[in-house]
Amino acid sequence: MTVRMSLPENVSVPELLRNLGFSVRRLAAYPTAAALHGGAVTARNNLRVADEAEANAEESRLVSSAVVEVLVDELFASVGQLSAGAFYLVQRKREDDRYRAAFPQNHSEVLKGSISAEKLSYIKVACDALSADPTFKALAGDIGNTRTLLAQLEVQLATHSALEEAERIAESALAIAAKNAREVFNTLSPALTLLFPGKKVLVRSFFRGNR
Repeated sequence: MTVRMSLPENVSVPELLRNLGFSVRRLAAYPTAAALHGGAVTARNNLRVADEAEANAEESRLVSSAVVEVLVDELFASVGQLSAGAFYLVQRKREDDRYRAAFPQNHSEVLKGSISAEKLSYIKVACDALSADPTFKALAGDIGNTRTLLAQLEVQLATHSALEEAERIAESALAIAAKNAREVFNTLSPALTLLFPGKKVLVRSFFRGNR
């Protein structure tokens, strides 16, 4: 069994918490090490808070990603329905100017892959063109549904962007908390050696064994 009395920069947060937590519990039993115990507790608690905040930020971003994917699928399907309806109303003449005004490019070619500003613009142009032409009056309900989905997606995309930024901030805060916690942990051995001179076995007992 190896006793880790110092930790490298690339130590994982769970491993850092395990090692620091063990030392915190051992230090609590020695009143003479109260100052070291207090510093270790603060570092551990700060790391726990930062780790939880980062995990929550990641989960929020992942949930948002799922919502975006669903909205994109629904929106693309709605545009496909609009295209089919418009195609029918121009007697299936794909080169009809009225149809081409709404769909200058085949929607199935444009609306592939992830969403983008260009695809959002394509959908807006299609809805506006169809809405402005009396030929497509029968599609008013479908146009309204598509616009509703488009608005929902735009709101969700803005939310998602904010959540991505929040996750980046949480990751940065976690990195700082982990660095501080590791530095606190790595100062324990020399500090305990000074506190308990000549007691190597006792000093080692403050650190967790790793098989």
